[in-house]
Amino acid sequence: MKKKLIALVLILSLFLGSGGVILAQNNDQLPDPGLTPDSPFYFLKMWRERIVMFFTFSSQSKVERALSYAQEKMAEFKLMAQKNKMKATEKAKREYENYLDKVNENIEKLRTRGKNVEELVTKVSEATFKHEEVLQKVYEKVPDSAKEAILKAMEVSTKGHERALEAISGAKKKIELEERNKEMLRNLENLKERLRIQKRSE
Repeated sequence: MKKKLIALVLILSLFLGSGGVILAQNNDQLPDPGLTPDSPFYFLKMWRERIVMFFTFSSQSKVERALSYAQEKMAEFKLMAQKNKMKATEKAKREYENYLDKVNENIEKLRTRGKNVEELVTKVSEATFKHEEVLQKVYEKVPDSAKEAILKAMEVSTKGHERALEAISGAKKKIELEERNKEMLRNLENLKERLRIQKRSE
């Protein structure tokens, strides 16, 4: 059975990409989204990711793998929101949240084993902060019907950032990342207020 699953991973990887943790990036520091949630074959991509995660054994590798998938989901979300495909946008957001949860669950496992997780948390912080910047740019370009989805994705990103901070013990680094988190929250609240004002004026 195990050999069949490994063979399936290899086959799916040929069709859907390698699933590696090193990502090709564009100007927004996001990978190419590849197959997106509006495709009828998207479930194959999800299977591939689940199987690859299953066969990733160390918690550190799981953090890196899940973070790479979260980056890809953010790229999917961005593209679907720009196309105003709301069902596909919501699916990408759920998957993004799922992988951020896996990132933080495995960081917590490492921390409870006494491992230094500061470097990993810093990577998560940098990624989620970049996601926030991307989402702010996307917010200005998407149709009004997609703006709520953008705000929800920003909330997911901010929560992921906050959860990662809980694992930091170094005071100096924690203060630095907490300041970054405050900036993310301010940006989110500003956009929420803009949307409230816009809705009242309609």
